[in-house]
Amino acid sequence: MTREEKKKLISTRSDWFHSLDVGDGLVTPGVVSVEYEQHLLKVLQIPDSLAGLRVLDIGTQDGFWAFECERRGASEVVAIDVNPIDCHCFKVARELLDSKVKYHHMSVYEMDEEVLGGKFDLVLFPGVFYHLRHIIMSFDNIWKILKPEGIVLVETHVCDNYFVLGDGKITTLKDIDYRLLNVPLFRFYRKNELNPVDWSNWFGGNVAAVLDVMWSAGFTAEHLASWQPSGRAAFRGVKNPATPREWELGSYEGSSFQYNQDGTWTWTWHDPRLAQFEKGSDTKKWAPRIGRRDYPSVERTQSGAEQRRDSELPKTKEDAIAEMVVQLQHTASERDEAQADLRKTRDSLAAAEDSLTRMRNSVSWRVTEPARRLMNTLRSGPRKEMPRRAK
Repeated sequence: MTREEKKKLISTRSDWFHSLDVGDGLVTPGVVSVEYEQHLLKVLQIPDSLAGLRVLDIGTQDGFWAFECERRGASEVVAIDVNPIDCHCFKVARELLDSKVKYHHMSVYEMDEEVLGGKFDLVLFPGVFYHLRHIIMSFDNIWKILKPEGIVLVETHVCDNYFVLGDGKITTLKDIDYRLLNVPLFRFYRKNELNPVDWSNWFGGNVAAVLDVMWSAGFTAEHLASWQPSGRAAFRGVKNPATPREWELGSYEGSSFQYNQDGTWTWTWHDPRLAQFEKGSDTKKWAPRIGRRDYPSVERTQSGAEQRRDSELPKTKEDAIAEMVVQLQHTASERDEAQADLRKTRDSLAAAEDSLTRMRNSVSWRVTEPARRLMNTLRSGPRKEMPRRAK
């Protein structure tokens, strides 16, 4: 395609979002500048070479991220969006670049591994999260279509330094109360509170909340950067393939039922008390157990009988050690709780004893004080007779 043909094709669309370099010194007239696009590439730390990797671009719009990954040598790039391929310039851009990126009209809720051709090494998730009503489900689905140890790169709005008050004024969480920076929370945008001309925004979480959502979904999450003026942040998540995931531990949604042919059922529930909690980190996360099985599960039959699935399998040495560690942790925890209860009981008894002593002293004073006065009167001498009234 000649330069003039490219220029003419670009002019057929007036809704370019990204500034795409299509060669021959031509750049599409996107709302997002080339400078800001370079900033995003830098903060997300996308490797210069993606050779041999399968990449998925979620919410591709006109394809900037997908085409950039293809340019960096990815073996295959797939792009998805809630709009048809010719809705936001993707089709035109792919023709301009003579690209082989595959496009699917699909949302993050509908991602299907079979339709998408398998799992991915890298998923790009920029500028989408805060536009979703079902934010937690998005990361659950991303986890499913990533390969073990696969990476998701996220760019989104955060409310730490861009919190919209009820009257529309902008402030920071630190100005409200600095402790809120460490409290995972989301600001819900019912209408167009975040952007007066955009009704497609739903949630603005702080950095702590986005990290916790990613950890809960089964990722080792990291905050890469935050920047102003509109309150944005970048994150990296590495898929932890261990199951069950954190959100499945102890939750109703994480349990499952299996119906048997005889009409009975078996309920599988993952006991969070048997999972090891990793300490020494600024972010909460569940540490996999040592050995073959990550977390023990409990199965309950319809009759109410319970049994742990682990007990049906021969234990390796590592499993036995891991079970002993968990039991010791439980014993230490129970001992600490018992000691705390004992201290509370002792404090209560001491308070009761002190109250009883005060009551005894009060009663004793009420009884002995009149007697003391009488004795003092008797000791002071004979009682003077009162003059008798004349008859």
